[in-house]
Amino acid sequence: MVVVVEVIIVVVVVVVVVVVVVVVLVVVVVEVAASEPVLVKVVHVVGVVVVVVVVVVVVVVVVVVVVVVAVVVVIVVVVAAAVLVIAVVVVVVVVVVVVVVEIIVVVVAASVERVAVVVELVVVVAAVVVVVAVVVVIVVVVVVVVVAAAAVVVVVVVLVVVLVVAAASEAVVVEVVIF
Repeated sequence: MVVVVEVIIVVVVVVVVVVVVVVVLVVVVVEVAASEPVLVKVVHVVGVVVVVVVVVVVVVVVVVVVVVVAVVVVIVVVVAAAVLVIAVVVVVVVVVVVVVVEIIVVVVAASVERVAVVVELVVVVAAVVVVVAVVVVIVVVVVVVVVAAAAVVVVVVVLVVVLVVAAASEAVVVEVVIF
């Protein structure tokens, strides 16, 4: 029952708004037909409204794009950090396993020299893996930041172009109506 009442209220409000808009439009059309200066004013007002609407839409788009880019950058940085942590953990586990295996081999076969060589090799490989992982993470973060900055620059340029075109169009419309 409450839902039905709410629907009725919404429908009534919408109908009233539509009627008011239609009446205003009829009055404006009558005034426009009666007087050219009014026509110029109406066209000027319509042009300004169009510019304002375009500006609002573009600003909303810019805000949405910036927020999306920021979220993507945060996600990529978090993922890159997670990859780095996983790489380091894997390297540490591999080093520990190899060292333990080699210690067992030393105990069994008493080959101390061989163990030392393998341990050194494992340490070098682990260091290389960590360095590569860090470089990859840095490169990914830099690429994402550059792409995000480029996206923001493109959006700002588009915003400026749209504003200039909208302002120029509104001025041209007013000038054409005057002459």
